[in-house]
Amino acid sequence: MSEGKPPEANQERERAAAPPAPQAPPAPPQRRGGRGCLLAGLAIIGAITLAFFVLFFIAIVGVLGMGSFSVREAPAVAVIRIEGEITGDRLSVGTDPETIIEQLRRAERDENIKSILLRINSPGGSAAASQEIAMEVARAKKPVVASIGDSGASGAYWIATACDRIVAAPASSVGSIGVIMMITNLKGLFEKLGVKYVVVAKGKFKDLGNPARDLTDEEKKLLSDQAEMVYRQFINDVARNRKMSVSRVEELATGQVFVGEEAKKLGLVDELGNYRDALKIAARLGKIEGEAQVIDLSETPASFMKWLRYLLPVGESAIGGQSRTVIR
Repeated sequence: MSEGKPPEANQERERAAAPPAPQAPPAPPQRRGGRGCLLAGLAIIGAITLAFFVLFFIAIVGVLGMGSFSVREAPAVAVIRIEGEITGDRLSVGTDPETIIEQLRRAERDENIKSILLRINSPGGSAAASQEIAMEVARAKKPVVASIGDSGASGAYWIATACDRIVAAPASSVGSIGVIMMITNLKGLFEKLGVKYVVVAKGKFKDLGNPARDLTDEEKKLLSDQAEMVYRQFINDVARNRKMSVSRVEELATGQVFVGEEAKKLGLVDELGNYRDALKIAARLGKIEGEAQVIDLSETPASFMKWLRYLLPVGESAIGGQSRTVIR
């Protein structure tokens, strides 16, 4: 019978008779994005900290580098350092022409700087890079003195010869007048590993230096002729700068490294002494009376970039590639 009643009346009776449904306790408030906010906050703090250290580094560089030019009255000797391998790569860990040339130009522009000391501790490196630096040293109008520490060999010695005086310690390594070209040959290793090179090249010698094959006789002659050209340039510069005959330099240009005491007897250096002795000679040539102020120009932002690249090595592959002329 109830099915004949209006459905609305039935629904009202059922609602009135039913006990009230228990209410669920209110849900605790949700903390949306809590972890994301934390990470974002840490990222902001990290960015601010990094920016602070970058600004602090720039400020220190300014004080040690360019800032030192503004508060100087006493006559000074500028110190420029030739250290490590000499290479054309500005960001390499070592010495590059662009950095040294800029430091030489800064020393030339500063009226308070009366002479320049090149502190050399390098076994050499790229022939072209060494030659670039030597050319700029020879152009300097102010007296330039080379002070050789552990080593002033090959390309580093090429640079030293462009100076007005060369001072070396009795046990320093000096000389090594010669040229060497090195090309990696991994043909046998690649064959054992099953590695095959596929080379597409246009130009007869474009593939020269491919580590997956031997050099041809023609390629060896080509490289030998180029090495001879650089070798002659080296010998001629040493002869002119040291006021020696070409034949005499040829006798010494065997690639041999001489001890400082030997080098003095052979005429490859002028004086035996240490860094302080070289500073005194530079001050005397610059006509500075008394104790000379010393300004080290080697502290620059490029130094930081070089060490950063050393810690995070990027760039060329360590295997193969074109030949590179080095003088060691």
